[in-house]
Amino acid sequence: LAILPLVNASGDADAEYLSDGITESIIYNLSRLPGLRVVPRTTVFRYKQAEKDLPTIAKELKVKAIVTGRVSLRGGQLIVQAELVDVAHDAQLWGERYNRSFADVFAVQEEMATAISSSLQLRLSGEDRQQLARHPTTDSQAYQSYLKGRYYWGKRSLDAFTRATVHFQEAIDRDPNFVLAHVGLADTLNLLGYYNHRPP
Repeated sequence: LAILPLVNASGDADAEYLSDGITESIIYNLSRLPGLRVVPRTTVFRYKQAEKDLPTIAKELKVKAIVTGRVSLRGGQLIVQAELVDVAHDAQLWGERYNRSFADVFAVQEEMATAISSSLQLRLSGEDRQQLARHPTTDSQAYQSYLKGRYYWGKRSLDAFTRATVHFQEAIDRDPNFVLAHVGLADTLNLLGYYNHRPP
C-alpha cells in the first residue's frame, strides 16, 4: 500500500503542514499493522506534485493499492476527501469525505486508517484496533503545533529549524506529556548542531 501525499486544497501555502502531517499519521498508523507493507514516508513524498499516473506509481513502488486525497482547513473546519484504489483492476475500494471540526482530527485519522484496513480485508485483532485508536495527545491545538513543527523540521534550513523549535515548544507548553513534541524538539536541536547552526 502507498499513501500518496494528500493535496493541500486550502489555497493557502501555510496550510501545507496539515496535508503532510495527516499523510504521515496515516502512514504511521497503518505501518504498525501486521501483514501489510506500507511504503515509507521518505519514498512516497518523492511523488508529491508528481505528474505520473497511478499505474506508473504503483509499478515503481511495487504496490497493489494507493490512497490519494485532499485536505483543507477553513475557519476551524477540517475537510478531508480520500479514496483507496485497487490499481491493477482500476477500481475504487473505498472513498469518503470528512467535514469536521479540527478538534476531531484524531477521529478522522483513526476512521480513515480503520476504513482502509477494512477495505483491504485485513483481520485486525483487538490490540491492532487499540493501536489505531491511540492518540499522541488529547489537545488538538498542541497537535496542530506539532504538525507545524514537523513540517518546518523537514525543510532543513536555519529559519525553518527556528520556526520548528517554536512550534514544538508551543505543543509542549500546551501538553507537557506530549512525547512526540519532545522528540520533535530534540530532533530539531540535534540538527541545529549537525548543520553547525549552533555548537553541538
